[in-house]
Amino acid sequence: MSLYVKILSVVMFLTSSVFANIISVNFYKDISGATYGKIGTNSFGVALEDSVTDGWIDKISDKHKGLALTTSDGTLSSVVMQTIRPNGNGYDATSATNYQGTAMRGFINSYITNSLAQITLDNLSANFPNGYKIITYLGGASQNSGASISLTEGEASEWDIASDETFYFKTRYQPDPKEIYSGPASNNAPTTIYVGAGFNAPPYYSFYEDAAGTSPLDISDLIFYKGKTYTFERLSGVGGHPFSISDTINNNSYYNGGLSFTNSIINGIQTGEKITFTIPTEYSNEIHYYCVAHPAMVSANGLELGSISGGWNGTPEKATDKSSDVGNYTLPADYAVFYNLTADKVTLTLDSMQGGTAGIGGFQIIGKSSSEQPNKLSINFIEDPSETNQYVTGTYGLPVYGSDVAGWHNTIDPTTNTNSYWDFSNGSASTVQVTAFRNPPNAIDEIDDGGPNDNDVNSATGSDSDNYDGTPFRAFMPAQRQFDNEVHLTLNNLNANFPNGAKIIAYLGGQSVNGGARVRLSKGGSANDSDNGWLAPNNDLGTYYYKTRWNPDGNSNFGQAESLVPATNTVSALLTSTVAGATPVAEYAIWENVTEDKVTITVDTFNDVVVLGQPNQPAGLSGFQIIGEAAAVTSETEYKNWQLTYSLDNGSENLDADNDGIVNVLEYALGTDPLVADVNDYTVSGGMNAGNLTLTHPIRSGLDHGLTYTVETTDDLKFGEWTSTGVSVSNIVTSGILDQITHSVSSTNDNVFLRLKVNVD
Repeated sequence: MSLYVKILSVVMFLTSSVFANIISVNFYKDISGATYGKIGTNSFGVALEDSVTDGWIDKISDKHKGLALTTSDGTLSSVVMQTIRPNGNGYDATSATNYQGTAMRGFINSYITNSLAQITLDNLSANFPNGYKIITYLGGASQNSGASISLTEGEASEWDIASDETFYFKTRYQPDPKEIYSGPASNNAPTTIYVGAGFNAPPYYSFYEDAAGTSPLDISDLIFYKGKTYTFERLSGVGGHPFSISDTINNNSYYNGGLSFTNSIINGIQTGEKITFTIPTEYSNEIHYYCVAHPAMVSANGLELGSISGGWNGTPEKATDKSSDVGNYTLPADYAVFYNLTADKVTLTLDSMQGGTAGIGGFQIIGKSSSEQPNKLSINFIEDPSETNQYVTGTYGLPVYGSDVAGWHNTIDPTTNTNSYWDFSNGSASTVQVTAFRNPPNAIDEIDDGGPNDNDVNSATGSDSDNYDGTPFRAFMPAQRQFDNEVHLTLNNLNANFPNGAKIIAYLGGQSVNGGARVRLSKGGSANDSDNGWLAPNNDLGTYYYKTRWNPDGNSNFGQAESLVPATNTVSALLTSTVAGATPVAEYAIWENVTEDKVTITVDTFNDVVVLGQPNQPAGLSGFQIIGEAAAVTSETEYKNWQLTYSLDNGSENLDADNDGIVNVLEYALGTDPLVADVNDYTVSGGMNAGNLTLTHPIRSGLDHGLTYTVETTDDLKFGEWTSTGVSVSNIVTSGILDQITHSVSSTNDNVFLRLKVNVD
């Protein structure tokens, strides 16, 4: 067998950014070759945590203990893992097909209290220099009624549930949906049913499973499940007796009643036409079929309806319960997240506290990058929890300021109690203290006439503000001058949560006939004295004068974040203006680079003149966001520091400073001196070991070096293709200045070649 070692460099532009690394490990169960919970190369993760990736490492056990884990993009790290598996691996023995291919299907078992499943991860600091978070996926049998997952900074023996960060959960019951039906029918209805000829005697129509009309169906023996979609299609060439569906009664009959949850089929269907409808999940009516042309042709009984219970919808559920009172009220969870970690060694511990199988199904380590998105806190004020159009339920914010996020909180009163805080928009915990002061209760711009989900007509002359539905503007904390009051919102402990400063956005709501208001950000709290008050000039961080928009429904864009108008007017003369049109419209105010630890947003209504024929109406604070400023970008990287050490110019990657045939960037990659000719210092070596061809090379420690090392093999130098398939890591040594990695490949061919590629990111 021949040995061939070749070093290639592919040099790209060196940047200063550090990419967020992800290590994804999944535990699965193998029973005689049948695998349960294996992910392989398929993508999996939590979208809200930006962890969806392929490149998962599937493991049955810790038989690779002591060897480094690879990242999801195939880069070798120096993170090592050790597991404690008192009961081996397990899996959810129910069908659980919804869990197949996820990190919840198989798991490291924990049967009973203190029969702990544990994973220790070491050498994290070098691989995640900017910190990291860990997502732990929670597996278990259907259903463990109470378990805990903890993170310990240190060894497995240091686990202490009383002091470690711990979440409590129970495993999900029945991951697959279960069909429930108790009537006389025995067969599930196909998704498409073909309707044949009509006739005047019950059941009035013939039904078929196929478009050719050769497989008859007894419609009285079919079960239609709520939540599913069905199509009735008329056979081609069949006319007469136009067929339709009804679930509402008309003159004591379902004839011409129509469907309450889709458009009515007025004329019925004939040759080749279709009716498609989805039965609502929560549904109590009957569904009948009838002939549009003949009132007597109405099915005597409704379709047989079943329901679907439970089931996982495909979105992993996050553990949030930190109370140790596990039991009937403990919520199911699929994963737990531990944020803002910096320890070099951590241990994950799962304890099946109430008996029954629970376990660790897998984990992800997600590194912060130097350009990590900062913290974001988003709170929307509502007036009535039953009025769902007041909620911000999706993504909303100002794209230009990076505040367009999901995870808004909807609340009547934003004030938090001592040691109780709002989470950031990504679900991680904050310690921002929020205190609000307002006199009258929250209000909205007009009240809908028809109930919680019904909106007034979008009128170009009215003022119902339907364009503000689903935005922070629909409701607000009101400030009314006639009561000599204002709205104060104080935000405390900002520095610990936004270490690089913050943008503070105030969303400005109010009645459509408000003609003048003021919004100010001030240092400190809301006191109203000359030295410490919000009106003191020395405490003023920015004051704007504005009025609320008249008739948001007059333009279809109003309420859309991209169309919002910022407050820019700082002319205090508007305080006493008697001209209705003098005050400019604004829908938000923003203060950037706020570094105070405690600030107050204040809104007050100042203009008492009659505007548009009415006395001035309330303005108010509709919501707010705090968006962390990004850390200052540094141009120093590990490679640039290395260049400075050897006085090498930027852009000299492909130059050879010592004329030894090895370009500078390879000297960096291999840990050699670029100013000393050391061509004979063989840092890359090959050999034979137990019949396998091996290649050993150095690698710079950690993952902040901006390099990717790849070993490839071929059996034909002239015509063969280089591939990393079949090349495995057989040893790693971390005791020297650089790590030493040994790759090996086995082959029955006479000629086998290995090469090392170094890519610069």
